[in-house]
Amino acid sequence: MVFLKIPGRIKGDLITLRRLRIFDGPFLKRSLKDEDILKSIGSSTQFKSWLSLWWWFERTYCYPYCIETNSRRIGFIGLYNPLPDKSIEVSLAIFNKEDRRHGYGTSAFSMLKQKLQQSHFFKKIIVRVKKDNYPSTAFWKNLGFKEIEIKDGFIAIALTMHSLQ
Repeated sequence: MVFLKIPGRIKGDLITLRRLRIFDGPFLKRSLKDEDILKSIGSSTQFKSWLSLWWWFERTYCYPYCIETNSRRIGFIGLYNPLPDKSIEVSLAIFNKEDRRHGYGTSAFSMLKQKLQQSHFFKKIIVRVKKDNYPSTAFWKNLGFKEIEIKDGFIAIALTMHSLQ
């Protein structure tokens, strides 16, 4: 995706977004044991090795990032399905429950959103959340996302660029 220039490392106050590397494969494999998390990031299969999981991330996401705090990996955020002049989709997961509700997900999304705003290539950002995942749905709605579709057990919610300003 040549038209979108997002750096390999984005540093914020709480967290750092770092481009996913092959050495993150074992971390991803350990963290993604929950089938619902795999489905929420777009995978319908279990992976036999960390290498196959990492490779799936590289093929699926045009911009896959590891979320770190204090040099510790805590999650993932990635952009996929870019449709220039239309939309781009985002996946976000903070893997351990004890790392949730500290503002890390909000910070990760805000940092990536800022880079998307600078590009002016997309009219909306879309997130797909499992229909019964009420905490995730509430998280995205608190960020201003609105429901646009329910299909196959998932809710598609979107944030339009004019509401990003």
